[in-house]
Amino acid sequence: MGNHMAAEQLRSLTEQFIVFTSQSRPQCSEEELLFSLNCLLRALHAALPNVTDERDISYMETRLHTAYNLITGHTVFPF
Repeated sequence: MGNHMAAEQLRSLTEQFIVFTSQSRPQCSEEELLFSLNCLLRALHAALPNVTDERDISYMETRLHTAYNLITGHTVFPF
């Protein structure tokens, strides 16, 4: 699988995760949702060295912050 394809699949998985958590309260615990988000974050860190476009990095970062906010109700401040 190419580096570009991995970044695209990561973006798609993150979008699906956000849609899943925002439409209705999932039938799983907050701990399970945070574990899933952590897995996405680890995948992002693995794919990050291969992503060269700053807009893609910023977009993925914003999506992960959105997912965290949906799960916990807390905002992530990008410091």
